[in-house]
Amino acid sequence: MNNENLKLVLKNLDWKKIILTLIGIACLWSGVCQLNQIRGVNVGMVFRIIISMVFFVWAAMCFVLAYLPGLTSGAVSSLLWNTEKLKAPPEILSPIQAAISSENYELALDIIEKTMQSNPDLPEVWLLKVTVYQDFLMHPGEAIDAIEQYFQREELQPCESNITMLLRYTELCEDDGQSETALILLKHEVKKSGYSNDQKKLLNNRIEYLTSIFRA
Repeated sequence: MNNENLKLVLKNLDWKKIILTLIGIACLWSGVCQLNQIRGVNVGMVFRIIISMVFFVWAAMCFVLAYLPGLTSGAVSSLLWNTEKLKAPPEILSPIQAAISSENYELALDIIEKTMQSNPDLPEVWLLKVTVYQDFLMHPGEAIDAIEQYFQREELQPCESNITMLLRYTELCEDDGQSETALILLKHEVKKSGYSNDQKKLLNNRIEYLTSIFRA
């Protein structure tokens, strides 16, 4: 392995996960050692059990932060954003989905537009609009326009549907020779605090991919 490959490997390592894993293992081992030192039933036994439990809790926290960051970042996001109100009720989505299932795409778009007039802040409805244009009508330009209109809204809040939109936007822009436009939007969104660590990692991966295209 040459120096360039070694640097690339080291750069791609998730050092935060490695460090947290090592700390977690150390805490776990310390807790086990405390239990192994128990000799008979006495006050020292209770003290060592308490100490070992503390080490086990620290170990668990390290492993959760390392391998399940969505649990912690998701909790923070739920405090920052009321994500429940972003879920479109079935009575709104069902007519649109029924029209799509019956291949009546013009009707689906008509229902979507009417729904947006009264409920403009439902990401799922916007996503259905993009899906109709991109996957069924094969109109990538209209799909790009819809996504750009979605992210230009002042009421926009970070949510899972945004990630899907951004990934679709990247794909559409790349096919249309507008990768630089997609890169600008990705960099703007990834700075927002409402996204989880996993979501930001996904967006950063797409940013690195698009950046590599320009370097090639």
